[in-house]
Amino acid sequence: MVNLLIVENDAEQCKNILNYVCKCGRNVKLHSIAFNEEEAIELIKGEDPDIILLDLNLPGFTSYNILNYIGKNNIEKYENSIVLLCNRDVSAYNAVSSKYVNICYRKPVEMQILLDRLEQLAVDKIYKLDLNQVQNKIRNELQRLHFNFSLHGSKYLLELIYELYNFRLNNLNYDNLKRDVYPILAERYNKKPNTIKCDIAQATKHMIEDCDKTVLLNYFHYNTFEKPTVKEVIYTILNNI
Repeated sequence: MVNLLIVENDAEQCKNILNYVCKCGRNVKLHSIAFNEEEAIELIKGEDPDIILLDLNLPGFTSYNILNYIGKNNIEKYENSIVLLCNRDVSAYNAVSSKYVNICYRKPVEMQILLDRLEQLAVDKIYKLDLNQVQNKIRNELQRLHFNFSLHGSKYLLELIYELYNFRLNNLNYDNLKRDVYPILAERYNKKPNTIKCDIAQATKHMIEDCDKTVLLNYFHYNTFEKPTVKEVIYTILNNI
């Protein structure tokens, strides 16, 4: 998932965008909302957002200060990663920070058109993550849950989640783990699919025994402690990448 920063001082407009992204977004999730220049720049300093939706009509033209801050500091992460919204003729802003601006829409813009563009930016961002970066993210999540990497099942689980990650990027169906994913790992390691499945289940069992119960509660958002299933572990980690 890719983090979106919305910079918009119109509460109603912000609410509409937020609701649509949360309801329909596949690869985009809201990171934060900024209502003015100061809030936006503070968030951008941390470089946690991946893409920015910026209203050019903030009071006092302070939106230009945000663009200038990004340009002055040459924040490469935001190259071609900013979507602008404005009330005026879109062509008037073609020259504004062209290195960083992906597109400018004139208000009101259809929510689906806006989301489609944000989704495309998100996919482009995700594809830029190389194999090691993605696998390191998955490994960090597994280590956070105290998976033991001396067990084969932990290694299989890491690779399984990575395969699902690639399926998601390519909009491929991965509803059936037994049919769609276990055979990939089985062929890779010259094992039977059921062996891969059992080893992952065993590694998950050890994780549940070894991991602090508070960590499990917070990670899987349970009100009372329940043992997560293997499928819950897989998809929760996948959604946290």
